[in-house]
Amino acid sequence: MGLANFRHEEPWRPPSLLLEADPPWRDAPRRVLREILTPPALRRLRETWQPVAEELVDQVLAEGAEFDAFTAPAQAFPLRAFPDAVGLGPDGRERLLPYGNIAFNAFGPRNDLVAVEAQRVAARQQRTDHAAQPGHRRSAGCGRPRPRPLAICHCRSRTVLL
Repeated sequence: MGLANFRHEEPWRPPSLLLEADPPWRDAPRRVLREILTPPALRRLRETWQPVAEELVDQVLAEGAEFDAFTAPAQAFPLRAFPDAVGLGPDGRERLLPYGNIAFNAFGPRNDLVAVEAQRVAARQQRTDHAAQPGHRRSAGCGRPRPRPLAICHCRSRTVLL
């Protein structure tokens, strides 16, 4: 991915079953994503996200004509839309920002931004993993608990239920 190569340098996170795994390890998770990211499913997300985006824009504009486009809508929207879509609860959503920062910055060469964010993410990773486990997710969204997993994926030292 990008300029970072997990096969030739120490990764900042465990290898992803979607991005860094080869067949057959990646097949089950990719099948699950194909179901979740179908055009009709994405249209439903748009129907859900459009009002959220409009509400955020109205809130920002109500505070005045000048605003910081990064902190006002660009941070607020993903912290509302994405967690709702995957079924994360309302607590701790702000912890997704450091993860997003490192995910973006890690595409490039190792630098101070990656080092600082890696430390911040490592300190929060256990809480984030806990919130994403079955039984801790909300009943809405594509990450909702299911009566049985769609797939069981084994990759190195991790077993993932999808």
